[in-house]
Amino acid sequence: MYETEGKELFRQYGIKIPQGYTCSSPDQILSCLNNLEMPIMIKAQVLAGGRGKAGGVVTAMTTDEAVAEARKIFNIQVKGLPVRSVLLEEMVREIKGEVYIAITVDPKRGVPSILVSAQGGVDIENVQPSLIATWTLSPFIGVQDYAVRGVSHFLGLDTNLEGKLREIIVSLWNLYLEKDCDLVEINPLLITETGEMVAADAKVILNDDAVFRHHEFENLSGRDLTRQEKTAKLSGINLVQLDGDVAVVANGAGLTMATLDLLELNGLHGGLFVDLGGTDDPGQVATAIKLAISSSFGARPKALLVSVFGGITRCDTVAEGVIKAVGTEGSAIPIMVRLRGVNEDRAKEMLNSARIQFDRNLESAILRLKQEMVP
Repeated sequence: MYETEGKELFRQYGIKIPQGYTCSSPDQILSCLNNLEMPIMIKAQVLAGGRGKAGGVVTAMTTDEAVAEARKIFNIQVKGLPVRSVLLEEMVREIKGEVYIAITVDPKRGVPSILVSAQGGVDIENVQPSLIATWTLSPFIGVQDYAVRGVSHFLGLDTNLEGKLREIIVSLWNLYLEKDCDLVEINPLLITETGEMVAADAKVILNDDAVFRHHEFENLSGRDLTRQEKTAKLSGINLVQLDGDVAVVANGAGLTMATLDLLELNGLHGGLFVDLGGTDDPGQVATAIKLAISSSFGARPKALLVSVFGGITRCDTVAEGVIKAVGTEGSAIPIMVRLRGVNEDRAKEMLNSARIQFDRNLESAILRLKQEMVP
């Protein structure tokens, strides 16, 4: 969900949030500012992290500055996503401390857990493990007092704040449980000099498989997808955009991850990757290749690596799809096809006839591809 949507859920569940308004166009900026006290925070609303580094989160001390900065944010992109709305929000003053708090599933135990750190305002991935603590929550019992006391002690909070901390945790738990969330996160949760606790940010991730139970969320699926992602979704193809410049088409999560690891070990960086899954349709293979390399979909890789184990997806099916996608005109970038499995000899003949490079060994294929890439 967007931050504004997450904060609206926080408000409904009794968690205090700063006063703010969402502008869906630059024309609304001034009217929103008329209802706010300076200074304010201006935040791009996109479904991606890294907003601050991209210039999507700024502070404004005056109305003129706020108008200018908000207009700038409407014209930027965050990780390739355009900014279609901006949150204008009053700054919380007299801040005594900032903490991180979230509820999500502990993958090792398979149950919900509270995740906390005194390093609020920092990406949790960048916090040392010793500065993070977790408490398991029973799906049947919910929030117990010992967990609240443990969180409070770990965060070093005054004992008079324990009651408000419990209210925050219970509210997050009720939201997490009732809305079928994968994650509810406040980072940072601000603690003021007067003892108030305010959610300065909101990250809420809903479980897609539970949306059928929540009709109010049915319109959230597929928002802010790129053209590639929309086409992949409609075609039943799994597509993920990474930061590298080598496009990868593979089948199966394990082989895909191994392929990306080998690329890194050999000095290359995986970019957009497409997981074919278990298809045996040459047309779908061709669609996946086009999504990975075609500039008409916005793809701009420097090379393509196809890494497939032929089982349900036969090697000759993949070869046919590659040839269909590349066509008689060839490709403007190097393409390497690594295939093993059912009908691999037939696939090799087909690719050789089409003058498309083939290799049975994954690491050898990567090294050959590296040699052909333009520095």
